[in-house]
Amino acid sequence: MQRLTLLAITIISIGLFTDRNLQAGPLSTEDAKQSFELRNGYQISLVASEPEVIDPVAMAFDETGRLWVVEMRDYPNGPAEGEPGKSRIKILRDTDGDGYYETAVTFADNLLFATGILPWKGGVIVTLSGKVEYFKDTNGDDKFDERETWLEGFAEQNPQLRANHPTLGPDGFIYVANGLRGGSITSVRADWPQLTEPIELRGKDFRFDPQTGKCESIAGNGQFGMSFDQWGHRMICSNRNPCMQVMLSYDQLERQPRAVINSLVHDVSPSGVDSKLSALTGNWTTSNLHQGQFTAACGVLSSQSPQLNIQNITIGLPFKRDPDPGLNNFFIYACDPTANLIHRDQIKYSGSTFAAVEPHQEKEFLASSDEWFRPVNLKIGPDGSLYVADMYRAVIEHPQFMPDELKKRPDLTLGNDRGRIWKIKDEDPVFLEDPELSQVILEDSKNTAVTLLKWLSCNREWKRDTAFRIVIQEQDESILESTEKWLTEQSSGKTFLVAIRLQSYFQKLKEEHLLSGLKHKDPRVVAQTLRMIKEIPTNSENLFSNVLECLKNEHGPVRFEALLALQNFSEDSPETMNSVVDSVVNHNSDSWSILATLLLFDSEQLDELLNSVLESKISITQKSELTQQIAELIGRINDAEQVEDVLSTLFQQTPPRSSSEIKPVLSGLGAGLKSRGVKLSNAIAMFMNKPEHMLAKQQIASLTEELKLPFGKNENQVVQPRKYPLQEKVQVISLMEYLPGGSIRVLLDELIVEPTLPVDLRIAALNSLAGGDHEITPEQTQNLVTLIRSETPAMRRELIEFCLKSTPRTLTLLESIDQGKLKFRELAGDQQTRIARSRDQAVSALYNKLKSSQKESNRDAVLAAYKANLDQQKLDRPAAIRGREHFKQHCAICHQIGADGVRVGPDISDTRTKRSDELLTSILDPNRAIDNNYFSYTAVTAEGKIATGILAEETPYTITLKQAKGTTISLQREEIDEFASDGVSFMPQQFEKNISKEQMVELISFLKNWRYLEEDVPFVEEGN
Repeated sequence: MQRLTLLAITIISIGLFTDRNLQAGPLSTEDAKQSFELRNGYQISLVASEPEVIDPVAMAFDETGRLWVVEMRDYPNGPAEGEPGKSRIKILRDTDGDGYYETAVTFADNLLFATGILPWKGGVIVTLSGKVEYFKDTNGDDKFDERETWLEGFAEQNPQLRANHPTLGPDGFIYVANGLRGGSITSVRADWPQLTEPIELRGKDFRFDPQTGKCESIAGNGQFGMSFDQWGHRMICSNRNPCMQVMLSYDQLERQPRAVINSLVHDVSPSGVDSKLSALTGNWTTSNLHQGQFTAACGVLSSQSPQLNIQNITIGLPFKRDPDPGLNNFFIYACDPTANLIHRDQIKYSGSTFAAVEPHQEKEFLASSDEWFRPVNLKIGPDGSLYVADMYRAVIEHPQFMPDELKKRPDLTLGNDRGRIWKIKDEDPVFLEDPELSQVILEDSKNTAVTLLKWLSCNREWKRDTAFRIVIQEQDESILESTEKWLTEQSSGKTFLVAIRLQSYFQKLKEEHLLSGLKHKDPRVVAQTLRMIKEIPTNSENLFSNVLECLKNEHGPVRFEALLALQNFSEDSPETMNSVVDSVVNHNSDSWSILATLLLFDSEQLDELLNSVLESKISITQKSELTQQIAELIGRINDAEQVEDVLSTLFQQTPPRSSSEIKPVLSGLGAGLKSRGVKLSNAIAMFMNKPEHMLAKQQIASLTEELKLPFGKNENQVVQPRKYPLQEKVQVISLMEYLPGGSIRVLLDELIVEPTLPVDLRIAALNSLAGGDHEITPEQTQNLVTLIRSETPAMRRELIEFCLKSTPRTLTLLESIDQGKLKFRELAGDQQTRIARSRDQAVSALYNKLKSSQKESNRDAVLAAYKANLDQQKLDRPAAIRGREHFKQHCAICHQIGADGVRVGPDISDTRTKRSDELLTSILDPNRAIDNNYFSYTAVTAEGKIATGILAEETPYTITLKQAKGTTISLQREEIDEFASDGVSFMPQQFEKNISKEQMVELISFLKNWRYLEEDVPFVEEGN
């Protein structure tokens, strides 16, 4: 029977399947084992399989050694209407100790889409059907007889995108990945305090205290997977991002709510098009030109288990075992079931966070040539081995993203009677010996304190984590007397952290504990201790001075956490600012440390901070990023007196500051003010016209003339200018937006209308003209509108954008359309949305008139017409070459393929094996199967400013939208009057009005074959 195999999961896609004949069916467990390629030094064995285990998606070991397994048997379509759910929870036992779990008991069944499990107080906490529930067996028959719903309201639209991975954090909270769909969460457990209003999870993860019921949304937006490393860093993942570290919490943003936060997470492993997989299967990942990438990353796991710590992963080099991996040797694991493999990155510290040591490997940690191997989750077991949940199915994809004709195919359920769990461990049994910890299980959760202490201080992470959970769930404070003795500078790092976290959890944390942690020999302990400073009153001078000392630490995460910890002190001494500036500028700080610096200081201190950085004795290159971001934040705060102080710092100096120092500050200040609807050019004009600022007037005039040098327009220029790179010219033009002066206006006008100049230069000039203080008459607007018809697509869009930045100019544009000088289709979908939301009656009335005159198209009829033509054409090389130009013209402002375009919408580069008619449907009817992460949102400010885009980041203080061309705009919540999803794709509607049937064939040919356009690569012509 021909089988359909899942290919790249891109969120906007509607099912990517191959028509090739693949293997006829599943392999036996023994044959499947033979299909594996595993890293040198390891061995793999079967732990459980069908019929004992079917469709495993999550696992957990309790303290007695039982293996709990979540079976999502209702994947992908769920039960038929009126039928109960099909998910189950199984308890597995290895009764004879041979490593195979031969005994399986169904603990709970008839569940709906269960996704995660956590042992708790003799039962389990489970995520399922939009809820967090607790199940417990009270009579010992391995069947639950108590069931409580604790939380509900998690989104349920898609079985693949649901809340999952309940995980006990190092602070005693249970963390839940939201599954990308969010929800509106309410607490329903009877003995918990009721929430005054639901907790919204749009773009956020979730945590709750199982003892008190306290719950809240948290930073991060995990899909299917969550893991805390042994030091307390939280890792999450999504389809294209195999490992992201959550860097900040919402409370750390409170001091400086106007800071621009584009993301609260950091990609530890390469993501998207930067990732690389080396699969063994004969699908999309192994094409000789198609660089395999993560498309379904899940089950992320961070581990320093000694049983898995074999170093030197480069092919051909000898490997070694190291029971003490040190600072830079631990691993991140992530599954990709579409590529039939488990990827592993060796991780090192890099700046404030981590980075993969060798991101592009020739061989995966585990890969299979069996295309039914579907690893979806990972867990470290009691013996330190890595356990793998393998759904073992022909297809893993949800019908929501498939065309209608594929949604009912039987291939979707092939393998719904199968499932495997594998174990990977070091192949050297001598290395695995652990005489002190030969006991594998606890007989019960109330074991002796001696055993718990041994587990808490051991080197096996599962045992340490399990003992920590038992102490937390049993609320056993008696153990603190013993663990407090571990809080010395010489104790091992992990033992120290267990002890101080228990002190913190039971609210017994003392200043002396923190001081011991800040002086610990292990910098990872120091970094984690800094996180806990907020938990006690911080009026201690001794503690404060120790935190300042941490700013000098050579370990990047220590400096980063020290900057954040300083938020807890009220001390605003010059010593604080000097120490911060020295730390940030002398260590080549990364963007996270710069952001932490901005979050530290109150608004009124920022101009002083800027001056301190400018006066520091480091290179201008090192200063520029920091000074630009400080200045931008000052602009966003928009305090006129502070802005004037910055201008004095720039232009009232003897001797004058260099333009290299001035430019980044000017750029940042202008951008910040622009976000508040204020023009820096106006502020500069007022500033330099004050009698006491004559020196500034001269220096600003000198800067203006210097900026005109690359264009041969300097009034004092006597020699031919040097050749300036295009990018440098664009940057100079962009700065001209912020400077007043008639000579700049003349130059901008000349650049805009000169068709022989590079389009990037002309666009920069147009944007500077729109953003500056220059008067633009109706006649000048009309002249620019007239240019639209004769311009290239990129310039046409920018000319329209220029018009939309002003109500009178918008009206002039619409009048030209009404008069037949321009076509209505010149307006892109996002541009139409903004015009439609205009609060100007004349603009609204004329737009509605024009819109109503447009003939609405029948989607099915349009698709049929275009498909009929597509079916008669060949997708050959000349068509694909022509299609590249259509892509550049119509698609590149939001999508990237190869070197063309920008990434705003989903990655659409993995289209080689997607059927042509599927692509056609995606293009002409983008709302048919759209992921709501790519819905268009519209924000309207109190001043009537309208912004549309995809929601990129959301904090308690800001909304960030990602727009066409890859630009972002951040808006303060307090300034937003209206904010809502438009409920449609950000892609343009009625695209057929912009592209003919023949051009569509060429575009699809390019999308399918862009990797094969090199002359020396065979190009397979396709007839439809």
